[in-house]
Amino acid sequence: MPVPKVSSIVELNEHLEDACVTDLDRTIVGRSETVGQALSRERRLLGDLPREVHCTAQEATPRVDAKAMVSVRANRYSVPAGLAGRRVRAQIGANEIDIWHEGKIVASHERIAGKHGTSA
Repeated sequence: MPVPKVSSIVELNEHLEDACVTDLDRTIVGRSETVGQALSRERRLLGDLPREVHCTAQEATPRVDAKAMVSVRANRYSVPAGLAGRRVRAQIGANEIDIWHEGKIVASHERIAGKHGTSA
């Protein structure tokens, strides 16, 4: 599918919404109902969205080494020196790594792209 040529995110969203509305009238090969009819039928079977926010970060429990560093996804991130030898919890987001110990964030780093990097 070609990338739409738009001048702003607002224009892109409008373009995508128009395409979605148009697609509701399409019939998938081998099916008797339109996409819109299938959507209406399926909506009745879906539950409500959860009220609380769901954390999408991955987690790891690395051990802090003698140099106060943890290894997460083949990269090293610094933490307070007093945690050397202890296990911590790393929340791995798309753009950041948060390191937790005893229910508190003890370090936060921008996530390193690639491997074998270090964030002090």
